[in-house]
Amino acid sequence: MCSTINELKKAYLQRYLNSKRREDELTLAIEELETRYGLHSPQLDGMPHGSGGSDLSEFGARYEKLHNQMLETLARSLEVYSEISKAIEDSGGTEAEKCVLRYRYIHGYTWEKIAVTMDFSYQWICELHGRALQKFIIPLDRN
Repeated sequence: MCSTINELKKAYLQRYLNSKRREDELTLAIEELETRYGLHSPQLDGMPHGSGGSDLSEFGARYEKLHNQMLETLARSLEVYSEISKAIEDSGGTEAEKCVLRYRYIHGYTWEKIAVTMDFSYQWICELHGRALQKFIIPLDRN
């Protein structure tokens, strides 16, 4: 039962990194779209060039859709970030326990990187994480 509750807590905390990954996916999709349609800074070499004759209406529609998805995702990410940050701060854990949660679920650090950053052993980081999860409570008023 306890591990199931901890898994729910981890999934709740993981939401921010998931939304950041979605932002990265959308950024990549926008870059690929721009590359596909050859949108880049014009070269001003003084020589006459043809217009290329490409129809950018499809690009415009797809770009607008991706851009709107990106804005919505950014807004959701900020909301989730604020919600999770506040929940970590309100968890009642020690500062070290809160740090472990922030490094893991806000910054996406590996356990090894957290240990090096905090100058603790890997085993102690795992212990702190377990203690932090025990104290962490998923807010009931979340959307």
